Amino acid sequence: MTVIAANKDMLCGDSQASRGDLSSKVVKVFEVNGDFIGIAGDFQNFAPFIEWYAHKGEKPVITDNFVALILTPSGKMIEYSESLYPMPIMEKYHSIGNGSEFATGAMAAGATPEEAVTMACKRIHGCGLPVVKKERK
Repeated sequence: MTVIAANKDMLCGDSQASRGDLSSKVVKVFEVNGDFIGIAGDFQNFAPFIEWYAHKGEKPVITDNFVALILTPSGKMIEYSESLYPMPIMEKYHSIGNGSEFATGAMAAGATPEEAVTMACKRIHGCGLPVVKKERK
């Protein structure tokens, strides 16, 4: 379970991976070629997506249960799902993952992505602290 949230300047994600009753801390937020990337879904898809995104070669096979949110240096947000076709986000903020509805509501009420992810981690099962933040200064 995951929560990733972004606005035009910041992308944040939680750090918890869950499998059955076990949980561990993992990295779900990356920087590739100047773009910030947050990924939710099955962990085996993370490396093939990052490699493809970095080099734009042949599209890898991505299994179900995958979504990525990209924040470009110009502030554009783009969502990718299993098909790897880009979906531009036209909103001021966006979120993905199991905690996305909670995080989107928090940002609609004025929270930053970091605050939204923190709040979601406190209320959504399967999301966990610490928050990893990438920010344009």
